Amino acid sequence: MKSIELRTHAVVGLARAQGTLRAKSGLVAALFLTLVAQMAGQRNTSPQGMGAQAAQGAVVPSPAATNQPWLDYWRLSTFSFGKVSKDQEQREFFEVIGTGITIGIDSHTGYIVTAKHVFYDPLKNWHPSDLRVRWAWQEQKSVYEDLGAILTLRDSDGRDLWVAAADGSDVAAIPTEPQDVGGSHTQQAVNVTDLARPEDLYEGGTVVVLGYPGIVGNDYLVRAIVRAGIVAWRDPSDPADKPFLIDANIYPGNSGGPVIKVPLGLSVSGSAGLPALPSLLGIVSQAPGQMQDITLNVPGVMLPLRLHQMIPVGGTGIVVPASKISALLRSFPAKRKD
Repeated sequence: MKSIELRTHAVVGLARAQGTLRAKSGLVAALFLTLVAQMAGQRNTSPQGMGAQAAQGAVVPSPAATNQPWLDYWRLSTFSFGKVSKDQEQREFFEVIGTGITIGIDSHTGYIVTAKHVFYDPLKNWHPSDLRVRWAWQEQKSVYEDLGAILTLRDSDGRDLWVAAADGSDVAAIPTEPQDVGGSHTQQAVNVTDLARPEDLYEGGTVVVLGYPGIVGNDYLVRAIVRAGIVAWRDPSDPADKPFLIDANIYPGNSGGPVIKVPLGLSVSGSAGLPALPSLLGIVSQAPGQMQDITLNVPGVMLPLRLHQMIPVGGTGIVVPASKISALLRSFPAKRKD
């Protein structure tokens, strides 16, 4: 498995070919991509016919050699989308609305991937011109101390700067490109070869989900939260290309977050199987549920936190499969011709 480090500079935004996505307050794009080997053993081909070999880069010790938890490879590639809101004491804070993951193709091409409804949801009259982003390396500061960087989603003419799946699947992406603005932090990205293959998806398979579920309260939303579960159901007519269900207690805020296949337990054939690397099965789309009013007593906060949000029913979540992410990323070369 390889990772791609997106060198995310102190002033953060995004840029795309033949046109810069200018963010407000002077924030501009700054993402530098460097391929590094993160784990022993690497896939040699791209999944679902991606057809792009990962560029070779500087090799660094595997997580095992550096005592780095394997999950950090995925957690450091995961980030939160949000907006600036005010709490009951009128203090500004970064309110999480969704999750995203960075995926790299080679040393020059990376993408921010999330659920489409994070960017556009006509049923809720939601079509923001920009959102805030808190990267993995910003976890040392609270959601009150760091309000995130501005990510511009539409240009001055109102046109979307992100691209959604052509078939209507709940997935969208924005390409990222390097610009030098000085001073760096590291936002890691998983490699496109980490996308799961059809045989990786089977009912009963163990999964880990990363995301920022708002129900836990602001104190815990500085770092991606881990939930574990299993693949609960897949579509018998087209299991690799249609949404599937997981049993992993998904909540609002998890939308767009990675669902990772963990090579533990029994294989699809019922055997223990050979050691394998984790892979990206897909991203969270939604959790079936009902709107409810919730009151939370947060330690250190005088007034209770009152939320009106969707509460999942039965702990299941709907996931857009990796094949849809692969198809979307493959579409970019043609879409980026001007």
